[in-house]
Amino acid sequence: MHTRTSFDRTLPDAVCFWTIALTWPFYMLGALYVVGPLLAWMLFCVVVVSTYLNPSEKPELPLFLRLPPIVWCWIVSCICLLVIIWVGHTNWE
Repeated sequence: MHTRTSFDRTLPDAVCFWTIALTWPFYMLGALYVVGPLLAWMLFCVVVVSTYLNPSEKPELPLFLRLPPIVWCWIVSCICLLVIIWVGHTNWE
């Protein structure tokens, strides 16, 4: 039986593993508020870059059909949240 080591992980696997493993240090530093969205955006960027750099996996499908609907729901939700935060920060009084 082959067990996975830290050397045969892909970049998204390693990033998620170390984010989960370092949850308590992030908590002690007060960085959990930043680490969650940072992890999500970084994984999204990895998906977008790998889709454009390696289109040979599913060349007949356009980008919006290669990603599952739940991913697009997450993207739209994050963009809405970003706009809401910008609107909320425009009034500093």
